[in-house]
Amino acid sequence: MNPNLFKSAEFYRRRYHNFATVLIIPLVCLLVFLFIFLLFAKKEVTVLSDGEISPIKVIDVIQSKSDYPIFENNLTDNHAVKKGDVLIQYVNPAANTRQGGNNQNQNQSQNKQNKNQQQNNKNQKNGNQGQKNQNQNQNKKDQKNNNQSQQNKQGQKKTNQSQNQQNKNQNKNQSQNKQNGNQNQNNWNQNNQNDKVTASQDGVIHTNPKYEGENLIPRGTKIAQLYPDINKTRQVLITYYVSSKDVTRLKQGQKTRLALTKVGNDQISIRGKINSIASAATTTKKGNVFKVTAKAKVSKKDSQTIKYGLQGKTITVVEKKTFFDYYKDKLLNKNQK
Repeated sequence: MNPNLFKSAEFYRRRYHNFATVLIIPLVCLLVFLFIFLLFAKKEVTVLSDGEISPIKVIDVIQSKSDYPIFENNLTDNHAVKKGDVLIQYVNPAANTRQGGNNQNQNQSQNKQNKNQQQNNKNQKNGNQGQKNQNQNQNKKDQKNNNQSQQNKQGQKKTNQSQNQQNKNQNKNQSQNKQNGNQNQNNWNQNNQNDKVTASQDGVIHTNPKYEGENLIPRGTKIAQLYPDINKTRQVLITYYVSSKDVTRLKQGQKTRLALTKVGNDQISIRGKINSIASAATTTKKGNVFKVTAKAKVSKKDSQTIKYGLQGKTITVVEKKTFFDYYKDKLLNKNQK
């Protein structure tokens, strides 16, 4: 071989710029980059579930107050109400009957009282006329009969005492009638309050679907609940259930995201932190699950859109680890998700 060939550029180009050298160097660089990435880059280990928006508390439980038919039903799910708004109005004929009977009794008592007063006035008039005649006869006899005069005075005294007693009895009857009237009015007011159900505070109505559209609901039945208004509180709970194998990985304070089903043209995501994990399981067809709630704050814009009961996917971050540790645990079948 000619030694001068080793000095040519063509020889070295063919020797060091072949397919093997061009492929190996990029692969080595890529492997080094991947190794560094696996050692330092971190991955979120999450628990996935289905969740919904629920209230931070229940303001009031709305119950039926009467067994009578419902005349007006203003209960609408997710409807905002104010304190004192009438939610349910009942038809109560018994209250009207009692009110009419009370008015009739009051009128009869008043008529009887007026008749007694007229009779007393008539008796008093007759007594005064008799006294006048007696005085005239006594003057004609020049006051010769002192005994008769004393008897007349005693008679007048008895008449006055009788009149005073009648006045006292009349005042007593008037006072008693007034008390009876007040008692009847209080009873009517109480019956009138039982004829309707009003909102105890401002809030949002959550109805019981079992009694929607019913016109006759037994007394004491829970027909709805009053929740806080999201527009005012801007706080909600994210409620979801996890399996028994995942509940051991959850702790209070861990971050949770709820990705709601598309509302309008926006995809809403609510973020919160776990504040409660049930200590007892709930039995379902799929097995035992544990209830988890996370408290979340919503923006002013989102508070006008979201409603109680909206559902979506929950993502709970239980830990962060490097990709190297993550895939190592996964290969070893350790805490894999």
